[in-house]
Amino acid sequence: MSPKEAEDQFEALLAAAERGEDVVIERGGEPVARLVGLAVNARLKALGSIRFRIPDSFFEPMPESMLDEFERPLLDKPT
Repeated sequence: MSPKEAEDQFEALLAAAERGEDVVIERGGEPVARLVGLAVNARLKALGSIRFRIPDSFFEPMPESMLDEFERPLLDKPT
């Protein structure tokens, strides 16, 4: 895609980048730039097209019993 084509289609190219697509811009048939989405969208790209919402409860403190399991040395036997 030439710089002029990229300029004319900029809104569509931004939408493509948000979906995780890479857009290559060429000058004289040689790639000179790439438009990609920010890392925020990388999680969605890695999961394919699956979209999900993390519930607020995910960010609440863990119960003490669960924290104890995380802090227990790996070689200890379970209690």
